[in-house]
Amino acid sequence: MVVRQIHHKSLFRLMVPSLKWIIILIGLMYVLNIVLCYMESPMEILSYLGGLSVLPFLFLLIATFALHLPLEHRMPLYFAMAVEVVNWLDYYVELPWDEDGHFWSLMAITLLALAVMVVSWLSRMNNGVGKPPAEIGGSPVLRSGANDRLFYKMELSLLKIIPMLIAGMYMADTVLFCLDVSMALPSFFFGTSLLPLLFIYLSSFVFQFCEWHRIFIYYVFVINMLNYLSLYSAFCFDNDKMIAVHLIVAGACLFLALFLYVKSHQKTTPTTT
Repeated sequence: MVVRQIHHKSLFRLMVPSLKWIIILIGLMYVLNIVLCYMESPMEILSYLGGLSVLPFLFLLIATFALHLPLEHRMPLYFAMAVEVVNWLDYYVELPWDEDGHFWSLMAITLLALAVMVVSWLSRMNNGVGKPPAEIGGSPVLRSGANDRLFYKMELSLLKIIPMLIAGMYMADTVLFCLDVSMALPSFFFGTSLLPLLFIYLSSFVFQFCEWHRIFIYYVFVINMLNYLSLYSAFCFDNDKMIAVHLIVAGACLFLALFLYVKSHQKTTPTTT
C-alpha cells in the first residue's frame, strides 16, 4: 500500500537517480572547495551550486530515508554538513588551529566519510542489504511500513514549509541590509544553493503542490542568481540599486503567490435560474 497517491509518475522515476547524483555532486564540490581554499584559489560559485545549510540538509537526508538509499549515498550529506559546522565554528569561535590545521581537519573528515562509504558499500554487497525501493511496473514506490510513513510525512511537511522559510529568510535579510544589520547565522540554517533547490523543485511537481507554492522557489532562485551575477560579472549595481531590485522581485513574487493562492481557492458558486 502506498501512503499517498504519487502524481507525475514519470517524474517520480527520476527522484532516486536525481537525489543520488545531487548528493554526489554536493560532496564532490565540498572536496574541491577544500582543496581550492588550501591553494588560496577559492571558487564561490561552488557554494552557489552545491552549498548546504541545515534546513536543505534535513530535507535531503529525510528524502534518502524515505527512498531507502543506503548509507554510502547519505554519507556525502553528513560530510558536507560536518564541513559547514567546522567552518562555522572556526569563523565564530576561532578554533585553536592555524590555516594548515583547519585544512587537515577537513581532510580528516573527508577521509573518514570516504572510508565509511567504502565499508558501507562492501557490507551491502556482501550481505545484500540496502536494496533499492520496491518497484511496481518498473517505477519506484514508497513503502508502507511505520518508519516509511513517518519519513514520508516528514518529507512532505518539510517540502511544504522549506520554500516559504527560505524565502522569508531572504526577504528578512534584505530588510536587515537596508537597516545596516548583518546576520550570517540565519544563512547557516536557511540558506540554499542550486542543487538542493533543484530537488525541492522536482519534489513539488512529483507531489503535485500548488503553483503558488513554487513561486517561493522561483524567488529564491532569482535572488541567488542576482547575488551571483552582482559579484562575478559585469552585471553590478551599487547597494541601493541592488536593494531596490531585491524589493521589486520580492514584491512581484508575493503578489503573484497571493494571486495564485486566491485563484486556487476560489469556489464556483452554482448559478440559479
